Amino acid sequence: MSSLATAHVPAVLEPIGLARSDGKRPDGMTLIPWKLGRSLLWDATCVDTLAASHIQATSSMVGVAATSAEQAKRRKYENLDSSFIFVPFGVETLGPWGPEARALFKELSKRVIKSSGDPRAGTQPNQTNPTQPWPTN
Repeated sequence: MSSLATAHVPAVLEPIGLARSDGKRPDGMTLIPWKLGRSLLWDATCVDTLAASHIQATSSMVGVAATSAEQAKRRKYENLDSSFIFVPFGVETLGPWGPEARALFKELSKRVIKSSGDPRAGTQPNQTNPTQPWPTN
């Protein structure tokens, strides 16, 4: 949320009144329009890269578990009002990010750079490519 604040985009965590049929709420929502006059809603998930249910796929393709988790999140929120932009934010325990998480990070980075004037503001510490695992040295 601090990156959103740096980009002058106020947001709240677990917004009230936007619960799914199972009572769960998205992780956050912008209080002003994000794009096309619609607020951004996001829901993050972290999946175990080495879980038995993922290991066959993750051993041959980087980020496949995060991508799958994002798709599952999108299905859970498919009945969401169209006045919102929903972004599932999927990451794996060994570092890879899903495509929607990468796209949101890229967009937020642009906004933080524009707001702060610092071109380094849009980078992650010790990582230049969020699809690759974090260094372990």
